[in-house]
Amino acid sequence: MSTKTDCVAILANRPEDANYLSPLVPLIGFKKVEYLYRAMLFDTIAAALDTGTVSVAIFYRPAKAEPEFKRLLELFVNEEADNGSKVKLSRIILKPVAGKDFSQRAADIFNYGFKSGFKKVALITNCNPTISPEIIGASLALLKYNQAVIGPSFDGDCYLMGLAVNRPEIFEKVPDTKHNRYFALKENVKRAGLTLQELEISYMVSCAEELNQLIDDIECWRRIGDLRTAGHTERFLRTLA
Repeated sequence: MSTKTDCVAILANRPEDANYLSPLVPLIGFKKVEYLYRAMLFDTIAAALDTGTVSVAIFYRPAKAEPEFKRLLELFVNEEADNGSKVKLSRIILKPVAGKDFSQRAADIFNYGFKSGFKKVALITNCNPTISPEIIGASLALLKYNQAVIGPSFDGDCYLMGLAVNRPEIFEKVPDTKHNRYFALKENVKRAGLTLQELEISYMVSCAEELNQLIDDIECWRRIGDLRTAGHTERFLRTLA
C-alpha cells in the first residue's frame, strides 16, 4: 500500500465512449470528439500528478478496456516528455470500475480509497481541462477541516467531490445525468450531517459554447504565464484550425 495519505481519483471512459460530448459531434465529427476527450483526460491526469505528494488512481470503464488505457498512458507519457515533463507510470494506479450508474461507481471508488488506507479522497468526476493542481490541492487542504468538498459546475454537475470520511449513502439516488447532480449530492451531504465546503464554480466541456469558453480561457492563461493548464487540449485544438 502507498504511504501517501491522499488519493486523487479520476473517473474515465474510453475516449470512443465519451457520450456526454455527443453535442460536439456535428461541429467537429466523431473522431475529433474522441481525440478531444483523450486530450482532456491527459490534462486531468497531468493536473493530478502535478498536485504533489498524492496517489493518482484512474478508474476506467469498461473493465475489459485495461489494454487500451495502458496504451493511453504510454501515449500520455510520451506527450508529457515532448512538453519537458517526466512522468513515471508507477505513480498511477489503474483500476476498473463496474458500477451500473454514477451513484454506484462513485461509492465504489471512495470505498476502495478508504479501504486502501487513504485519509482523504478527491474524485474528479469527468475529464476537465480547466482543473489545476492548485484546485485539487485546495480541495485536499479543505478536507483537513471539513468532511466533504464539492466543486460545482454551471450546468448543475460537479467537477470534483472530496471526502475525509467514507459515507457511501451520500451517493444514493444521485442522478446518472449531469443536470442536478450537484444539488442531489449537496442535499445528501447535508442529510448525512457532514461538514461541507464548496469550491469555486467552474465548467466542463461538453458543448460548443463551453468549447469556445475554453479557447478564450486558454488564451488568458497563456497571457498571464500559465503554460500548463489545458496544454494537451490546446495542442489538439490547434489541429482544428
